[in-house]
Amino acid sequence: MGVDYLSSPRQWDKLVKLVRESGVCGLDTEFYGLDCSKQSCVGRARVHVWSAAVRTARMGPLGFRLCRGWCLPVAALDYPPVKALLEDPKIRKEVHNQPVDHHALANHGVTLRGARNTLGYIKWKLPHLINTPGRFKLKALMTSLLGREPVNTFKGVLADTRVVSIIKMKRKPIKGCSCGTPKCKKRKSTLFETHDKWTRVAEVETVRQKVEKFDWALEEVTPEHPKWDLLVEYAIEDAVAALQIEEIADEVKEPAPWPYAPRGAALAR
Repeated sequence: MGVDYLSSPRQWDKLVKLVRESGVCGLDTEFYGLDCSKQSCVGRARVHVWSAAVRTARMGPLGFRLCRGWCLPVAALDYPPVKALLEDPKIRKEVHNQPVDHHALANHGVTLRGARNTLGYIKWKLPHLINTPGRFKLKALMTSLLGREPVNTFKGVLADTRVVSIIKMKRKPIKGCSCGTPKCKKRKSTLFETHDKWTRVAEVETVRQKVEKFDWALEEVTPEHPKWDLLVEYAIEDAVAALQIEEIADEVKEPAPWPYAPRGAALAR
């Protein structure tokens, strides 16, 4: 699949096959419908696009495998082979901050199984990262752990500018002459014409153009939208990063027993 965005069932079938052969994938969702800093995703979050990534055979210069990712529409969640893959506990999904994606998918009838929260996993394996800028946030880990700068932030993907016209009514004095000649400078009246000067105030419309900042709604960014390619790249990057963060964490010796489950129990649920 030489494209980044998979829009057809034929392409979804190929992705399902790749992920099942790999046994593990990175996963991420881009959703709307709430303010994550104030509200729960339960019953609110609606997925617009989502992404999956698998490892390639190539090793990167920093010691972890390079990955290939794809972005898919929300419609793919209703496709039976895709839904079965996401609900298969035998296929591991690496998801950073997994609970929010879990609830977002549940709002579309998908019960995510086999998922591991790489946010909790990296906190356990590499707790010293708490002293780095951004701590354990995914974009911060791309810089501190994966050695690359993120393509953008979620807010940056949706931010844009536009030129708007500011229309105002302005009171303006208008001068004239009784003879009707524009800008008449004659002062004396004659037998045939008068030159009585007059002044009145009129409402005049003025138009000024201004560059305005604004944010697109996520659901407005569709394949025909100028921000679409950036959204696809952004979504894929998150799935790839989760998979690579998991690989790095796997190589680190356990600093202490996993505190939230019996020793040896998988993080996946």
